[in-house]
Amino acid sequence: MSSITIRASNYTIKNVPIEIASFWLSHSYVINPLNKNRFTFHNNFSLLSNNNKINYYPDIGFGFKVSKNLVLMASVFAKNLEESSLQVIGSGAQYFFGAIDTLEWVTSLRRVDMKVLKYFYISNLTFDISKWFQYKILSYRLGSGTSFFKKHNYSENTNSLKNKSGQINFLFFSVILPIQKFNIGIETKMNKNRIFFSLLFNKEFF
Repeated sequence: MSSITIRASNYTIKNVPIEIASFWLSHSYVINPLNKNRFTFHNNFSLLSNNNKINYYPDIGFGFKVSKNLVLMASVFAKNLEESSLQVIGSGAQYFFGAIDTLEWVTSLRRVDMKVLKYFYISNLTFDISKWFQYKILSYRLGSGTSFFKKHNYSENTNSLKNKSGQINFLFFSVILPIQKFNIGIETKMNKNRIFFSLLFNKEFF
């Protein structure tokens, strides 16, 4: 299994399998189809449930509802590393469907590119489908998805690329609690090899 190493100013992410990086990049934003707000800001943090001490950078993005059924998404993040820099750029869309007055089903398509200059870059394409439930003040999201990734890694000895591609299938479950004008939640994403936990924060506007 191939792995990546990112050295940051205050800590090191050691020997992270490329499949884990794809798992992190496969997150789809929690945009409730039952709400009428048109613009959302998202800030999510993910942790892996194993013995490795891994700190992931936050997933920061935006969603804009262009119609009753369609939301466009964008994300961007950058950080300077000791010998390079990290860039994460993504875009995608969510489509709501269901009964006329209850659009409780959501499909999401999102592509995210993560680049560590001079070392490697990853292209990740994710498709998922989920259903929303409402119980009292809590909202729930249950779904499944698949990610297709390509990793392009520069060789240490030659100025050439070594490529690897793969696919990851997963299930996920989210719980969201509205607190004043914010939504705070947790999400569990899993497949047969690993479990991912995420903290979710978003703010809805107009």
